[in-house]
Amino acid sequence: MNKANTQFEDEFLMELQTIESSIVQVYRSNGEVYDSQVERALNVAISDLKAKQRNVSAKAHSLSGIDLELYKAITDNYTTLLENSTFTVDNAIECLKRLRKSVQRWTKQLGRQGYLNFVSRFV
Repeated sequence: MNKANTQFEDEFLMELQTIESSIVQVYRSNGEVYDSQVERALNVAISDLKAKQRNVSAKAHSLSGIDLELYKAITDNYTTLLENSTFTVDNAIECLKRLRKSVQRWTKQLGRQGYLNFVSRFV
């Protein structure tokens, strides 16, 4: 990991952990959550934030069930973070992208719940 990545993650550790803890809460309430669902929810949230950044309407999404529950948990958290600090939309997008990269890495290494099992040990 390069220095810029480490600096960002150090600076936004609390925000990253806050969003991850909301993901883990959904996982703990329903063990049938998979990394692919987390990734879908993150993708839609990133898309929404990019639309907000460009000041255009977000695309309608077709999330339902656990995907929608994860999406709401993620968006509720970053919305609160955006309201209560100097946390910006750019920061939120970067945090979600880093979480998505983590999901992809741990899924590849540990299977379809690899990320969820990994991160739940720390949250």
